Amino acid sequence: MLQNVKVNRITNQRRSDMCDKETNEANSIQQVAGKVRNINWSNLTKIPSCPYPPIDHTKLEDIDPIPIREHMEAMENYQARSLEVLQAIEANTANLYTLVELINKSNDMQDDLLAILSEVMEIAKAKDKNDADSRYEKVMKKMTTLFKTGEVLSNFTGIAKFIYDIVIAIIQQ
Repeated sequence: MLQNVKVNRITNQRRSDMCDKETNEANSIQQVAGKVRNINWSNLTKIPSCPYPPIDHTKLEDIDPIPIREHMEAMENYQARSLEVLQAIEANTANLYTLVELINKSNDMQDDLLAILSEVMEIAKAKDKNDADSRYEKVMKKMTTLFKTGEVLSNFTGIAKFIYDIVIAIIQQ
């Protein structure tokens, strides 16, 4: 029974402490509310005046707008062209590896392959489009008669077309 009395005293003390805490919080809220009620709200609705003189917009120079759309289009075109060039380089680099491999492994055709490759490079000597067309057609005819396998013909044709396209681009500048 003595123990129950002690437990009840502790429980009652805790309840009392909690009530005191709640009372203190309620008093704090009432104090804040009282202070809010005492604020002169009419002063807060006034807009403070600007310490700087007003700007006369008529005296400002006309500023050209930044051509963002044109800039973005130019960047997109540049990126698309860069991607095309990189893809062409990738494709032709793969062709070069295959060409070197074909020349290296084709013991019976090495001289013919090197001769055709030399003629493909002759396209670069062209001075105008007609000359480039003529050299390209000549090389293509030789390739179709000399090469019997599609792989060899395909690789050499790809290189010839690549060289031809570069020459035409240079001539047109």
